[in-house]
Amino acid sequence: MESALDCAGMAATAPTPSGPAPDRRLARLTLAAVVVAAAAVYANTLGNGFVYDDHFQVVQNRWLGDLSNLPRAFTTNVWAFQGSVSNYYRPWMHVAYLLTFEIAGRSPWAFHLVNVLLHAAATGLVFAFVRRVLQAAGASGRPALAGAFAAGLLFATHPIHTEVVAWVACVPDLLLAVFALGTLLLHARPGRWALAGAVSSFFLGLFAKETMAMVPLVLVAWDVAFERPRPRLGQWALRYVPYALAVAAYLGLRFAAISDVAPLRRFVELGPAGWALNALPLFADYLRYLVVPWPLSAFHVFHPIGSLLGPRGAFGLLATVGFAAAAIWALRRDPPVLVALVLIAAPLLPVLYIPALGENTFTERYLYLPSVGIVLLAGLLVARAVARRPSVLPAALGAAVAVSALHAAVTVQRNLVWRDDLSLWTATVEASPESAFARTDLGLVLAERGDVGGAIEQYERAIAIEPSSARAHNNLGVAYEKVGRIDLAIRHLLAATRGEPPYSKAWVNLGNLYVHQGRLDDAIAAYRTAVQLKPESVEYRVSLGNALARKGDEAGALAEYRAALAADPSSPDAHLALGIAAGRQGRLDEAIAHLETAARLAPTDEVVRHNLAHAYRLKGTAPP
Repeated sequence: MESALDCAGMAATAPTPSGPAPDRRLARLTLAAVVVAAAAVYANTLGNGFVYDDHFQVVQNRWLGDLSNLPRAFTTNVWAFQGSVSNYYRPWMHVAYLLTFEIAGRSPWAFHLVNVLLHAAATGLVFAFVRRVLQAAGASGRPALAGAFAAGLLFATHPIHTEVVAWVACVPDLLLAVFALGTLLLHARPGRWALAGAVSSFFLGLFAKETMAMVPLVLVAWDVAFERPRPRLGQWALRYVPYALAVAAYLGLRFAAISDVAPLRRFVELGPAGWALNALPLFADYLRYLVVPWPLSAFHVFHPIGSLLGPRGAFGLLATVGFAAAAIWALRRDPPVLVALVLIAAPLLPVLYIPALGENTFTERYLYLPSVGIVLLAGLLVARAVARRPSVLPAALGAAVAVSALHAAVTVQRNLVWRDDLSLWTATVEASPESAFARTDLGLVLAERGDVGGAIEQYERAIAIEPSSARAHNNLGVAYEKVGRIDLAIRHLLAATRGEPPYSKAWVNLGNLYVHQGRLDDAIAAYRTAVQLKPESVEYRVSLGNALARKGDEAGALAEYRAALAADPSSPDAHLALGIAAGRQGRLDEAIAHLETAARLAPTDEVVRHNLAHAYRLKGTAPP
């Protein structure tokens, strides 16, 4: 016998039953409860600092503090603020950072608060979306509310979300979820205004993260599940034309910004057959982590497989085929389950293309939006149990609360791992001891804290795991220079320069070492190579200019400083270098103008303040 939730022909466009006033009040209270739970479970992240990429994207991001940089967020890649090439185009990330900075400066708690609020908003939208699915499937009253409450509570506390919410750099994933859920909810409502809102939300979401382009697959699943009577093929095509136009407009802006779908490609040695083969165990791992989120790690080591005969290959094939079979069954027998399964799979499709991914092939943050699908399945289970037998309501809700309480305990504890870089990378090395990347970052943290010996140990272990790691060789070279092992320092820095793609930072560090040795010609050659590899880098051009100035080539130095300023007009380093150069040549008014600009851009920089005071003394006037 079919249950009351087996979609017996209820149209997706049918009005949502309003219910009596007490039920509406209960719905509001329930919604408030899951939103508060989402905020409460991550409240302890407000005391965390910046970690990992936050140091580049927030602390060292010179776009922040100048709202005139907002347009640049839409015309460049996500790492353009530091002159790097990237596969990612995510303007809303910079918008979020710029606005947060305008309100609270670089206070870590403010950036963490943005993430917590976005997670709370996403949880509220999950509650509303799951309730809408249940209502469209024929549920009403307490069963629909119980299912939505269970789903919302599980989403609020799921440990797989800790990376996304506790790490400031994951704001694109949070924004993606908010826009995606808004699109789904608006698409489910009747009327042209709702359609306009859905398309607008979809278009805006594309600028949060590329994965938004997969959301129309979920919209198709929704229409297949709930649209009655089924429209003809031509009507279906017309329905999705606005979404297609939104994607076309987005792609035009994206290609103008980064000129390619994925300029950087990794694991190219696998070949197309290898990518397809390894997508199976990768997909299986994502499914497993949705159900059993353990062990959690900021960096999961990717081990490519060569065939389906081993355990990982066989499990990947079995899980993928089983998932596909479940989707086919749901298409025929249980459309709400189909929506949940597509919501799990669709956002994962782009991250199964291994060459376009970063160093971390399997990443927990990619599961934030897909987890809506798994909690929807849980909500369906609870709602159907309550619809069949209302007396199980306390037990069903009790089970959801118990699982969520366990999740919350794990999540609160995991949040502390993201407190600072030392705790993060120590825990990551413990969870992923074979990760050369994690050991390199732990070594960097140890070196910054003065434990150069501990750093060298981590770098050497990273190289033992991955002999071609340019980052590890570069950092090891810098560490050896600090302890006076110049021969080893040069050897490892040169090893880093032979990476593919070439590691430009190693050339700069090699140039710095040569400067300290008085080998200016070698230093200039190293800096020039770095500039050729990364011509938009202010740091590289200023370093080259300084070496040329030491050599006596003032014209060459000025050319590099001006090129650095052209690359980033808001760079205090470029203004400082130009100010010092002008001062050397006796052009004190020009020197003071550049140094005052540098002081305005970096008001706490002692080097800038010292040089500005010196310029005023040379001119014989007092600082204003």
